[in-house]
Amino acid sequence: MSKRSILFWSAFIFLLTMAYSCQSEKDNVITGKIISFSYGITDSVGIDAWLKVDNTKFIHSPHSYDWKNDLVLENEKEGGYYAYLPTTKSFFYRPGYEKRHVESIGPFNITAFLAKKLGKLKEERLVYQNVQPTALTTKGELIIKRKDNQKIKVTKSADCPVKIVVLQK
Repeated sequence: MSKRSILFWSAFIFLLTMAYSCQSEKDNVITGKIISFSYGITDSVGIDAWLKVDNTKFIHSPHSYDWKNDLVLENEKEGGYYAYLPTTKSFFYRPGYEKRHVESIGPFNITAFLAKKLGKLKEERLVYQNVQPTALTTKGELIIKRKDNQKIKVTKSADCPVKIVVLQK
């Protein structure tokens, strides 16, 4: 291979890498007035995958003690709030047992935990409204809008498998 072809292919690979890295960051930011969330038929939600709704970051954790409580905590480092959601394989700790118990958490349950945590976000009044509560129980889909009709900004990590659809811009 000549030096010219090596230089060409190196530049081509570099530019291709840059294009994909910029594209993935932009694709993970979604805004709209009504947004649908669904973990659908996913079989794997990994550790530390995250989803950010406005100023609240939801971090997936395999430890039941993280996400079993209803707490939405203040994030002093980044500002805003954070809370935990389960992963598809989660660890439960039982009193009196040395070993932890591993259990599969279904996608419907993960979406239900998201709905529950979003319901805990209150300023002067409830921030988000579940537009179609029956969709949560029948399809595992959470459809929300802000009470003040402002746009919702959603960001997610590249490994977070949640399906997000803007239903109204």
